[in-house]
Amino acid sequence: MIRAMIASANADGYIDQDERAQIAGKLNSLDLSAEESSFITNELLSPATLEDILPLVKDRETAEQVFTVSLMAIEVDTEEEEEYLNKLAKGLGLEQTWVDELRQRLDI
Repeated sequence: MIRAMIASANADGYIDQDERAQIAGKLNSLDLSAEESSFITNELLSPATLEDILPLVKDRETAEQVFTVSLMAIEVDTEEEEEYLNKLAKGLGLEQTWVDELRQRLDI
């Protein structure tokens, strides 16, 4: 899930300070080990791609979770981010009606 969050933040080619802060805010409540913190730091430096993420998702429940955390990790304010989310939803096999309902529930 963390890789998916970071990948969505990188959808426009870079992770800005606001996106880093959003991700950090979501992770601050977790009691991360040094190894986990190191993993996150490395992911921020070299984020996974959509092609890396999609093969890891094996079922509908995980697909919904991956899309939800990806959507919540960013403020969708560029065409690249919108395009990334559309490709992610399609790659995960999520129907547009489900995506639209989620975005409405989350007010995004």
